[in-house]
Amino acid sequence: MLVRLAVAAAVIVVVLAVAAVVRRRARPVPPPRTAYPVPRQLDRADFPEPTVPVLVAYFWSRTCDSCEGLGPLLASLAADDTVIAAAEATDDRALHRRYDVQAIPMILISDGDGVVRRAFVGAPEPADLFAAVSAVRSPGSVPEPGPGSLED
Repeated sequence: MLVRLAVAAAVIVVVLAVAAVVRRRARPVPPPRTAYPVPRQLDRADFPEPTVPVLVAYFWSRTCDSCEGLGPLLASLAADDTVIAAAEATDDRALHRRYDVQAIPMILISDGDGVVRRAFVGAPEPADLFAAVSAVRSPGSVPEPGPGSLED
C-alpha cells in the first residue's frame, strides 16, 4: 500500500513538472495590432500653404494597392479653404518619419492650428472622407462622432 502511494505521488510530481514546462513554452501569442498611431498635431510649416484653414495631409506609397485612386479623390477636395498635401513614402521619407507614419494610406485632416480633427488609416469611403472634411471646414455640420473622428 505504501509503495502504491509513493508511485502515485511520483506520478503526480512528474505530471505537474511536465505541465509547468509546457505552460512556460506555450506563451500566448500577443493580440494582433488593430490600430496604428495617428498624429494628433501637425506643424503646418511642414506642408504647403500653412495659412489655409484646412489641411488634408495624405501619406501614401507607390507600392500601396489601397492608395490607388485616392490621389484624384483627394484632389477633388481642394478649395480656397482646403489644401491637399500628398507625402509619398520614398520621396517624403523624412516627413513620414517625423510623424511616425506606420500604416498607409493615412489621411489626416487638420485645422489652421495643425490640430488633427479627423483621420483615416486605410482607404476611406468617399462619402466618409467628404463628411470628415466638411466637419473640419464647418464644425457642427456632421453629427459627432463623425467619420474619421479621433476618439480617446
